[in-house]
Amino acid sequence: MKRAVSSISLIVLALYLLVNCTLIAFVPLLHHVKLDFTVLDENSGEPVRAVELAWLWTNPSTGFQWTERIGVTDENGQLGIEITVQEQPLWCYPPIGSFGFHNHTLQLSKVGYEKRIIALADACGRVPYGRTTDSVKLTMTSAKLQ
Repeated sequence: MKRAVSSISLIVLALYLLVNCTLIAFVPLLHHVKLDFTVLDENSGEPVRAVELAWLWTNPSTGFQWTERIGVTDENGQLGIEITVQEQPLWCYPPIGSFGFHNHTLQLSKVGYEKRIIALADACGRVPYGRTTDSVKLTMTSAKLQ
């Protein structure tokens, strides 16, 4: 009887550990990040004011696209926002390494400039864990030069 109870206890303990370790792998980490966008004229390097920034979302099954307005740059061509990014954790704590922006696409638009669509991952790359602010420099091309 002792051996049966011992075997059942070990099986229950093993299942408990297996379930917990499996679930840990699927719990997302949330990263709160402040992004400071600076929009510059591609040719002159001067700040471009009143540029409208928006998230460009795409429905993967239908291809339908829509935008969600973020804001407009100020007189220095800057706009700051705070977002939360979700990513799967590593098997260590505290987290080491970096995280990236997946499926985040920006649309920049201003009268007199070409509309620009940029993947946020290309614009700022990966962000180290622990960094709460990231500066992102974006450029726009004047439509007059084309």
